[in-house]
Amino acid sequence: MRFRLDDIFPISDAPSARLMKIKAMCLLEAGVISAAERSEIDRRADREIARERRAPSHGHLRAQRRRDHRAGGRRAA
Repeated sequence: MRFRLDDIFPISDAPSARLMKIKAMCLLEAGVISAAERSEIDRRADREIARERRAPSHGHLRAQRRRDHRAGGRRAA
């Protein structure tokens, strides 16, 4: 039976990427997917996790806005 990895392992954000890495590990150990398929899933997941790490968090942006407001709307250098 042939299936699309994108359908079986949906990765839309970093938490789902982490979950799909665990799912791939379990399915590899059960003999459902191959090592090559797991590697492909890990690459996709790692790419999504790295994207999250590069993006500023919303909490960081709120804190920056508060600091800007306290400084009279000017960004502190």
